[in-house]
Amino acid sequence: MLKITKKMTGKMINMQSLNTSSMSNKYCQAMSKKGDKVCSSCYSNRLLKMYKTAEEAFDDNGDILGLTCLPEKLLPKINASKFRFNAYGELINIYHLMNLINITKNNPATTFSLWTKREDLVFKYFRDFPMIKKPKNLILIYSGENLNERVKLPKYFDKVFTVWSKEHKDKKFINCGTRTCFDCSKCYDTKDRTKFINEVLK
Repeated sequence: MLKITKKMTGKMINMQSLNTSSMSNKYCQAMSKKGDKVCSSCYSNRLLKMYKTAEEAFDDNGDILGLTCLPEKLLPKINASKFRFNAYGELINIYHLMNLINITKNNPATTFSLWTKREDLVFKYFRDFPMIKKPKNLILIYSGENLNERVKLPKYFDKVFTVWSKEHKDKKFINCGTRTCFDCSKCYDTKDRTKFINEVLK
């Protein structure tokens, strides 16, 4: 059974999320070894090394989500107005993405936001399954690989999330981090027209 994280901390307080482990994700581990990438400062790796119970639960989620397309009876019912996919971890494969989209469709009253660097998987999914449309209650956020790099909005995505080094903390374009995610909702409101979200590295 998938394990929903219902008690988040920091800026994610009052949010629920569905996560997988960065520790067992080959993509995450490869990216974390590249010193010029955002992933080299991965908060997920740091925290999961300290909280073994969470790491095991997230690893189990990855095993379930990345194995096959889940039947509807195994998709969780979400009791939240806003929900985050991948507060920890990253897309594993096409099955993982397919299952998250099906969870979104199965919970039309909830707005879901999915953060991912895996532009390749998103593009492949919508290219290979053109009959499947992105649900209206899903916000796709491209999470930039590099620090301090403005990137164009990729196809199929709604927003771009960029991390900036600390010398940029007072720049006017920094628009994430002063409020909780639940109260801000730039990333969780389908009517919000902000396309580029910028946060300072923690």
